[in-house]
Amino acid sequence: MWKILAIIELLLVASLPITAASIGRAPALQTTTGEEISLWGVGRLNRQLMVGRTYHVIGRNMGVLVTDKGLPLIGFPGLNLTLSKGFDRQRVERLLPGNYISANCVLTKTGEHPFPSLDRCTDLKIVPTVSADAYAEAYQNNMLKADSLFKNQDIILLGSVRGVGKLLTGENYIDLTVGDGFAQVTSIMSADAMPLIHEYAQVGATTVLACRGGYRYNRVGSVGARDCRFPADGPSRRVG
Repeated sequence: MWKILAIIELLLVASLPITAASIGRAPALQTTTGEEISLWGVGRLNRQLMVGRTYHVIGRNMGVLVTDKGLPLIGFPGLNLTLSKGFDRQRVERLLPGNYISANCVLTKTGEHPFPSLDRCTDLKIVPTVSADAYAEAYQNNMLKADSLFKNQDIILLGSVRGVGKLLTGENYIDLTVGDGFAQVTSIMSADAMPLIHEYAQVGATTVLACRGGYRYNRVGSVGARDCRFPADGPSRRVG
């Protein structure tokens, strides 16, 4: 009897789904932006960021320099990123000031440097920028093709703020005007970005959002994005 029970137990364990936790895979990195880190560093944003942790960071490239150790130093507004050794030189050379980029970096803050910085950055990528009009048009023309471009990808959305509100689920959103104003891109905001929403998203003004593309929102004439944040272009540090 005990042998039969042991065999059944082994079969049940073998049938369990394989998850990241069950095979020891590292969890997905938390996303943040250069603007959030900069504001956190000067005490203007109460976000739980941890020094020494690796984050997926999105921000606007203000230019590339080289450190005395020969490593590229990328400037975000109020924040510097140092790439890890073995960086892709060709990828760095393709970066142009004004592009939005993403990287996985270790957040550092030492006594010698009172402001935070990002070190040992890897997986450097250019984040595509798309207007709310072009984003909505892509989905209206061909949803499958649009998904191949945007779904679950980092994107930068540009548009005029039509309104700010809250869904029944409790999630906050920003509607970006599309075309003549009868449609909108509904941008579901990250909870971390909510303390900034009234300063950075004023109705009628143009705003910039870093989002994950391809969100489906059940409203007529609307397509959406999710996990949206303010990447680097708030009124406190407006970049032309």
